[in-house]
Amino acid sequence: MTQQTSTDDIRRAFERIEQDALQRDAAFERRALRNYLLHTLLTVAGRHDELFEYDTAVADPDYVFFDNGRRVQGRDAIARYHRDEGVLSVPIDQRVAMSHWGFAGEQTLEAWLPDGTLRRTRCAFVWRCDDRGRMTSLRFYPAARHESLGAAPRPAGGATLAKDLAPLVERVRKMQ
Repeated sequence: MTQQTSTDDIRRAFERIEQDALQRDAAFERRALRNYLLHTLLTVAGRHDELFEYDTAVADPDYVFFDNGRRVQGRDAIARYHRDEGVLSVPIDQRVAMSHWGFAGEQTLEAWLPDGTLRRTRCAFVWRCDDRGRMTSLRFYPAARHESLGAAPRPAGGATLAKDLAPLVERVRKMQ
């Protein structure tokens, strides 16, 4: 039996990413991680209409998913993708390696699918960005196999999760 992931677990996972960003000496690294973290927090909190309000991405970013070849191009399409997909994906563990073009990382994602199934997946990802740390492209490379954890309720409803993550969103939004 799988232990249920709570909103506290989700918040703590994001706070670990926040701490990683705050410990970086290079301003570019802090900005890139801040933008990634804010983008991801807004996605998980269901605040899709705000994804690009805080200058986290260039004018025409894209996502590419290498497991299915799907490409989502542009701000409106990315916001619509998150709004319509019906999947709650939360990074519960991750590590990143920074470079002058952004960073590469590996993470464990827990994803609650629309049918109520909880799936855990290891994946690699690349956050390419401009010289201001804003996303130009996000590439996902999920593992070929997913661990299905069976039926599991989402950790919280959209409004509850958004409320629980709101203080962290505001703190990250103000991060320099």
